Amino acid sequence: SRRQRQMCIRDRTEAIRNLGGVKGGPSGEASNINEVFSSRGFSMTNSRNYFRNGVRYLKFSNDALSSIERIEILKGPASVLYGAVEPGGIINFITKPTLYTPRYGATIRYGSYDYKQASIDISGPLNAKKTIRYRLNGMYEDADKFRKPQNSKRYDITPVIDIDLGRKTTLNIDADIFRDKRTQDPGVLHINLSLIHISEPTRPRLI
Repeated sequence: SRRQRQMCIRDRTEAIRNLGGVKGGPSGEASNINEVFSSRGFSMTNSRNYFRNGVRYLKFSNDALSSIERIEILKGPASVLYGAVEPGGIINFITKPTLYTPRYGATIRYGSYDYKQASIDISGPLNAKKTIRYRLNGMYEDADKFRKPQNSKRYDITPVIDIDLGRKTTLNIDADIFRDKRTQDPGVLHINLSLIHISEPTRPRLI
């Protein structure tokens, strides 16, 4: 979205960082492999608290933002309306809809630690009556980290086709092809900003 471009948001943790009561960050078990979120102090379960266009889905990765138009968060006990019994709340990711008028866009980003990202966003009708429409979002990202040899490469391709079957009925066909390959980074130990070097334990020798 326009706000995402203005704030240079790269992931979903950055997208919700200014929202009170909701916090995101790397998973304690999977380190930087998966994002986890909490609301009002309660952890959000990967299999129950996440929705995509109103449909519950399993979230076990650092999903891309290239196909997301907005993020809706329902905090507190009101989330039981959607079958989530956790008191923290739910997160609903709304994808970009197809458009009735042609639109073509591309974005290239470059940043610190050799961060590179390229993305495209194209949409429009496929017939004269505009009853069949498409949208295609694609993203490729390659980035190093401040610690060597940390690196991440990922891409996301999300094609969407909408077919109007009637005045009040639309058939939606969409897919999300996502791959995230990165070096696992659980962090380092330090005391007073000094790194702790942990030597490899001495193995017993058999004589």
